[in-house]
Amino acid sequence: MEPHDFSEFQLPKSQSHSGQLKQPAAKYPRQTGLFIKGPIPLVWLEPIISTQTRSALALALALYFQSGLERSKTVRLTRKLRDRFGISKQSARRALEKIEAANLVRVERKPGRCHVVEILERQPDDAAEASDAAPFN
Repeated sequence: MEPHDFSEFQLPKSQSHSGQLKQPAAKYPRQTGLFIKGPIPLVWLEPIISTQTRSALALALALYFQSGLERSKTVRLTRKLRDRFGISKQSARRALEKIEAANLVRVERKPGRCHVVEILERQPDDAAEASDAAPFN
């Protein structure tokens, strides 16, 4: 085989790369401590935000927090979880009823046991149906 001359494919020195390579984008530092694993769909949070009720929003964040810890959409609403988010038993009960009425969660209640809450997926078209029902008014 004949040797190939690739010099015709080289850029002239005036057009060549200046030798400066782009720096790779800085990575986010590893998260330490506790955090709420997202993303939390805004379409899921909108009905809760519109209530302007602190306990409903705190409960929603608590459920997503526990869901991220357990890597499951089904979580137990324990006293420890309520305490961590500053929600009383009665406030949690009322907030859970509101969130359930908006079809954001499904709740399994058993006497003397923690409620088992399943976080439901919500599609953008569900928002229009929910606004007609207006469960928070």
